[in-house]
Amino acid sequence: MEQPSQSTSSYLYLHLGENPTTLLVSPLLESTNYHSWSQSILTMLSTKNKIEFVLGTHPCPAKDHSTYPTSTYVTT
Repeated sequence: MEQPSQSTSSYLYLHLGENPTTLLVSPLLESTNYHSWSQSILTMLSTKNKIEFVLGTHPCPAKDHSTYPTSTYVTT
């Protein structure tokens, strides 16, 4: 069975060209352009199948599921 993170239609799929330093939309967010910027960012997230992260529309995986996030740090 294919893992969700391997299916290109999954919101968990991360393309090789996607990374944190990539400029997502232009122009950058400023105090005077929020409306146009927010429309651009929502469009970009939709095309990359990542809008679920912002809208919270995808349910969290079960704690025993392979895609459940695990912490590498200890909380006290």
